[in-house]
Amino acid sequence: MPTLLQINVTANWGSTGKIAEAIGQSAMKRGWNSYIAYGRKMTTSKSNLVKVGSKMDNYIHFAYNYLLDMEGRSSDRATKALVRRITEIKPDVVQLHNIHDHFLNYAILFEYLNQTEIQVVWTFHDCWAFTGHCYHFVQQNCMKWQTECGKCVQRNRFVDRSRENFLLKKASLANART
Repeated sequence: MPTLLQINVTANWGSTGKIAEAIGQSAMKRGWNSYIAYGRKMTTSKSNLVKVGSKMDNYIHFAYNYLLDMEGRSSDRATKALVRRITEIKPDVVQLHNIHDHFLNYAILFEYLNQTEIQVVWTFHDCWAFTGHCYHFVQQNCMKWQTECGKCVQRNRFVDRSRENFLLKKASLANART
């Protein structure tokens, strides 16, 4: 029986969580096993749920982002545990949704996925995947993401790593298996 594993910040909660739930139910109706790995909020699901990290992991990751502008670059332990779980599940397809919001290290996840034969689908529900920091560049009418982010107009906290984040994401996506 084929297996689908979706990764999202929530499971059957909020817009992207409900989208993942609907996709999982559709897959199950077609004879697939369905798993949803999630980082924070959830409600009951017909898919098998896989919790990524703990509340403490979420708080630590939040602090890294808030203080050091490192969203998606913390939660190493939680992401390595997820990688072990993915290895156990042996999915045929991994569908990524929102992999930001304080629960996952995308570099560790991509490094693993790029070494497997697992098919990966990434549904962009926002712009975080291809910007240096922001979820929606339209708010500030900022088009830096088209060339290179830096000196982010939306980042008004302690540290602005938008250029570094942009370059790391670009490199991670460029190294993705095609």
